[in-house]
Amino acid sequence: KDEALLLLHNLLASGESVYKLLALICSHYELVLMVKEMREEGFSPGEIKAATGAHEYRIKVAGALSRLYSVEQLRLILCRCFDVEKNIKTGLLDERLAMEMLIANL
Repeated sequence: KDEALLLLHNLLASGESVYKLLALICSHYELVLMVKEMREEGFSPGEIKAATGAHEYRIKVAGALSRLYSVEQLRLILCRCFDVEKNIKTGLLDERLAMEMLIANL
């Protein structure tokens, strides 16, 4: 988590958009969830690739990460991501603070 927070700070300091970073995180965890659910349903790697349209390397990485989480945990992470976006857009939380809290809770 310390390394992830340091990377976040470096990216934000270099001018990366909070929304772009949040979209990347959301997209990644959405793919992890899809891969996990498809694997549990017996889909082959080729079928997963065809269904998601993702590159096979991304599917491989998502598959490895999916073993660390339950489906419910992945859904909760995605809900947190969507809440962070809502909280930033409504002004409830500062962008940087919201992203730090999200990374700390992943």
